[in-house]
Amino acid sequence: LTFTFRPSIAQPGGSQVVIAGLTGTGTPNSADLQLQGSQALPLFGGTAGWLQTSGTLTLTVASNAVVPNSVDTVVSIVVLNSATPQAAVTPTIATTGTVPVSQVPMNQAVLGAGIVAGSWLTKTNKESNTIKTYPNTLTFVIKPSAPLVPGAMVTVTGLAGSQTATGTIPVGDDGIKFGSTGSWQIT
Repeated sequence: LTFTFRPSIAQPGGSQVVIAGLTGTGTPNSADLQLQGSQALPLFGGTAGWLQTSGTLTLTVASNAVVPNSVDTVVSIVVLNSATPQAAVTPTIATTGTVPVSQVPMNQAVLGAGIVAGSWLTKTNKESNTIKTYPNTLTFVIKPSAPLVPGAMVTVTGLAGSQTATGTIPVGDDGIKFGSTGSWQIT
């Protein structure tokens, strides 16, 4: 996650930038969650406090540093997305210390995991035979815009005209991604 912020008042050493509401991650509590970005070390000592349950990231301004109000400050963290589907959350940001800035929502929801409606980057199909009553191998090449999670189901519809009975059919991807069989439903 990358955070870009510019407080209305410069934040002196010892102040804290508190980003809250980052709930649902799989990242456990940490007193020294690693920060990334060129400003992470000089402004915040390279780490921040992290509380998993409340999703609170606390960046303490280094004693000899000042978070400026004249340019953006950009830092990033790496967290694990939720193991279960969740809607995206909108974090808030505030500062504490000698010149506090009130809590406000940030501009973008994040951490939506497992419920994103993706798209197909590649979706092609071909057949091996067009002669009536002959076996016909259908080949589908797909590439989703996001990884498919274990248990996801890919359904191809509109395959009318087959004489194959409803039931289990072999799938030829060597069982690596989809197993060795699929379900066929004639309608």
